[in-house]
Amino acid sequence: MSALLEVEGLHVDIQTQAGRLEAVRGLDLSVAPGETLSIVGESGSGKSLTALAIMGLLPPGARRKATRLRFEAQDLGALSRRALEDIRGRRLSMIFQDPSSALNPAYSIGSQLTGVYRRHRGGTAAAARDRAVALLERVGITAAAERLGQFPHQLSGGLKQRVMIAMALMCSPALVLADEPTTALDVTIQAQVLRLLRDLQREMQLAIILVTHDLGVVAAVADRVAVMYAGEIVESGSVQEIFGNPQHPYTQGLFACLPKGRAGRHGERLGTIPGLVPSLISPPAGCAFADRCPLVLNECRRAPVPNFRLSPTHAARCLRVAIPSVGEAAYV
Repeated sequence: MSALLEVEGLHVDIQTQAGRLEAVRGLDLSVAPGETLSIVGESGSGKSLTALAIMGLLPPGARRKATRLRFEAQDLGALSRRALEDIRGRRLSMIFQDPSSALNPAYSIGSQLTGVYRRHRGGTAAAARDRAVALLERVGITAAAERLGQFPHQLSGGLKQRVMIAMALMCSPALVLADEPTTALDVTIQAQVLRLLRDLQREMQLAIILVTHDLGVVAAVADRVAVMYAGEIVESGSVQEIFGNPQHPYTQGLFACLPKGRAGRHGERLGTIPGLVPSLISPPAGCAFADRCPLVLNECRRAPVPNFRLSPTHAARCLRVAIPSVGEAAYV
């Protein structure tokens, strides 16, 4: 199946007073129609900036460049601002991390939903209103017609997140980028939102890029996983490959930090990843994880580490992948 989105050699640089910060460095990814790709990693790894770069919504001072950035066979990097705006919201949409910040407090829920629809689809105000009511009901909001007249401050966090999902789907997009869509929600509402996203994906044949740091969320919804560290994808593969056979020491460290649940011994300490993420104003010449890695080799620090292929779908940016006799990293 041909890719819906193809990204090759994506870089995002941010000019700071201390120098040029290389926030995303040579990132490659692709998404097929109807697929869920999850981008996972610690805060500051470049996940959200990757999503914003794809959408063309980077903050002032950030600069995007890519060898290839194609969506539905269109070169996003070559489009004019107006042409990109015609795609964004219609075929390519985003669910933002904090709905309280993303929704405009000065406008009612109804005006924000119908405005998206009429901007891209045209039609009458009545048709836009009917679409908004139908989608609010579909995302589980009761008394949807009455909600259209309310303002964001009148809704709970869970309701605002559902409104954000409805807004992203108003024009039946092909790809939705969901940036930490459940971070601010309690566990019960989080489960409801994840279930809703899965149901809507099957119903509408959506492709989803899910940005998260929560491996539990990844296991629940993703088909493939891309693990990011210091602006790079260090391991990628199917959910079964990443969860069942993690190869990069950083990926292994993330799993070591998870509670073991009922299978764990009482009083057992969680694993930790020692050290700090390196500065990306002057990134290291070799592996960015070298200073924190218990399996580091001298060669890891000298030159960029290639992406080693373990299977047609599984790859890791680690020299240890080529040395199968070495065991997993030990995190304590």
